[in-house]
Amino acid sequence: MSLMRRWVFTPGTRGIRGLRLEAAPVPEPGQGEVRVRIRAACLNYRDQMILDAPQLRAKPHLVPLSDAAGEIDAVGAGVPTWRVGDRVVSVFFGGYYTDPPPDRLTMGLGAASEDGVMAEFVVLAATRVLPAPPSLTFVEASTLPCAGVTAWNALQGANPVGEGDKVLVLGSGGVSLFGLAFSRLRGAQALATTGNRIKRSGLASLGANEIVNYKDTPHWGQKIGELTGGVDRVLNTVGAEAMTESLAALRPGGEIAVIGAMPSTSPLDVNRLLAKAAVIRGIAVGSQAAFREMSSAIERHGLKPKVALVLGFDELREAFLAQASGELFGKVVLSL
Repeated sequence: MSLMRRWVFTPGTRGIRGLRLEAAPVPEPGQGEVRVRIRAACLNYRDQMILDAPQLRAKPHLVPLSDAAGEIDAVGAGVPTWRVGDRVVSVFFGGYYTDPPPDRLTMGLGAASEDGVMAEFVVLAATRVLPAPPSLTFVEASTLPCAGVTAWNALQGANPVGEGDKVLVLGSGGVSLFGLAFSRLRGAQALATTGNRIKRSGLASLGANEIVNYKDTPHWGQKIGELTGGVDRVLNTVGAEAMTESLAALRPGGEIAVIGAMPSTSPLDVNRLLAKAAVIRGIAVGSQAAFREMSSAIERHGLKPKVALVLGFDELREAFLAQASGELFGKVVLSL
């Protein structure tokens, strides 16, 4: 019996001390499944939430992380679409092929009762992988399934962002950096907020036309509204406490894309929402169709995801600590 290494959560534990590296049998793909040899896996903010919340792990000894890139290593019966050696990425949600999303989405890979990808080999449904963009390395491709698709989805909807539009991204997390890059691909003017003076230069290097420090300017949304006459889209990755200023930054008829499971501590200014006839749209990652569109755009424009730190498979605890520090500008990836 062949063995592999994988990371698991120890049941009932919180934090990095609950992560354990263990040996396990290499899984075999069944009907309609493929086995993927993982080459790189990427952390998201969601993974920090699961790390610190045992109640989000229904399955004992859950394998963490949702995002990975690798190559198909074995193909189960009844799978005509994939061959050994195909380069693929994981798909965050099962069953989400086109918009609108299906009712009652799961929490994705690496949460609840669904094992994630932080193992040397994983078995997934053949519909749970997609082709990796040919121009990207495994490390780069691993950043796409959650943060990349979420940002792409946030710029879509009934009124997709286009040439000459203004897009505001909040902060410099993975979704915001992808949102900034994708906005520029579409010919939009991109703006950003940050509370970190060092990250300001990084945002500028990625094409942000205006950058407002929210620590120096508490009413940053009002400031951005004055600078631009109102933006067309806000990518709110912060949560309810940023809604008032997001509305202030928005033009009449504009849209706020609300991203991520964030704490809700502030009431929505409904009067301002009504006065601006604004649209608030929830973003739950995105569909497989959105991934394919995003992948094609990445290929056409030669876009390279922003990766801040690459660590080894054995360094998952260090990766979580680095991501939680808030000091990095870009994604944290484990390379196998």
